[in-house]
Amino acid sequence: MATIVVVDPGKIWLDFLCGLFGDNGCGVMPFTNLADAKVALETNLVDLIICEATVLEPGDGILWARELLARGQRAVLLAYSGSHRGNDPKILSKAAINANLPAQLLELLT
Repeated sequence: MATIVVVDPGKIWLDFLCGLFGDNGCGVMPFTNLADAKVALETNLVDLIICEATVLEPGDGILWARELLARGQRAVLLAYSGSHRGNDPKILSKAAINANLPAQLLELLT
């Protein structure tokens, strides 16, 4: 079973994503801010981190995802729009998220 951290300041998105992954057999650790997520990652190993790109408290979701990738941690950003370049994290459009998302992201783990 994959363990996934989801960081999104919006309760609706957080609940939606946690439900999608939980329904697909994943362990989910939800957070509404970077500070709490970072503390949890000090003592927990996870398979994937999904972070809203605009999370700013404290720090920046995009910069944090870059740091995670540099350390070898799998991380994906969520945004309403955006593009991915070079070593930047993969950015998923919130407008395109559907029930296939867990399967698509879990493929990253194999």
